[in-house]
Amino acid sequence: NTANANINILGSDNEYVATTAGGANNSIITTVNGDTNTQNITMTGGGGNTATTTQTGDKNTVSLTSVGASNTYTLAQTGGSVNGHSITLDFNGSGNTTSITQQGTSADSIVNLKSVGSTNTFTINSNTH
Repeated sequence: NTANANINILGSDNEYVATTAGGANNSIITTVNGDTNTQNITMTGGGGNTATTTQTGDKNTVSLTSVGASNTYTLAQTGGSVNGHSITLDFNGSGNTTSITQQGTSADSIVNLKSVGSTNTFTINSNTH
């Protein structure tokens, strides 16, 4: 089984949950524009899953839980000001690749990472000033 979701949110104070369980090559793509938005993504079972998240605004949060191998995740947060951005990752599996970019002005950018497995690759670029 393969599940694909493309989610677009415009506005502030939104919270949503996207979950895939089982199968392989599942895909979640989210584009969020606004402040104080929270997204929770859970991808469990199977491998070759992808999630691409783009958040623009202040005080946005992403929580990503992944169980499985050979998954690819790309997370970008831009536009944060004093209260910045937050990303929490909880991974269990091997051979996963994750790229994180956080940008903004005077932002408090936070990345909280928990990884169990081997040969996982994490690239974190925090460009706040």
